[in-house]
Amino acid sequence: MPRRQRSSEDKYGSDSSFSPEDSIFDMDIEASVAETEITEVDPLPDADGQVDVAGLEEFVADLADADLIDIDTVHSSEYNRRIVEEVNNSDSDAQDYSPGTEILLSGFEDHWQRFCKEKEFGDPHRQLESISLGILVSFFTWRLDLQRGKGGRKIKGIKTNSALGTYWKVFRLVYERAMTIT
Repeated sequence: MPRRQRSSEDKYGSDSSFSPEDSIFDMDIEASVAETEITEVDPLPDADGQVDVAGLEEFVADLADADLIDIDTVHSSEYNRRIVEEVNNSDSDAQDYSPGTEILLSGFEDHWQRFCKEKEFGDPHRQLESISLGILVSFFTWRLDLQRGKGGRKIKGIKTNSALGTYWKVFRLVYERAMTIT
């Protein structure tokens, strides 16, 4: 395939006043030689370079006397008492999980309830309160062997270490949630 030849016409309609030898920036050399004197801010108030501590203490005392700054408290004690009464302590206990985490938690709770029912361990909540290592091992063994879920559907199962680790973390969240409800 033959190459296309470049047209000598300027496609963009600009004039040919620019040549590769021209400077890109228009600068006046005389204007760029301007000198600027840099001034330094002297952070120390005295000419001898010493900080006037007595003057500083006097300044702070004047501010406190003028009630511009209340060094002790910004708000009255009544204001702080009202905040204590208005704040609901149960708001800080509630966890705000993402929808995906909520699905994992509810699925785990379903498995825990199903395990307690099938193995005749009694009340699932009571079992969580008094959980032992034997029940945990039994539950995780049961869960690893589980083939079918709700409605007889085949479940994915736990095949990797990381999936088992995730399942353990979900168990901890369910356990913490059950213990805070009590």
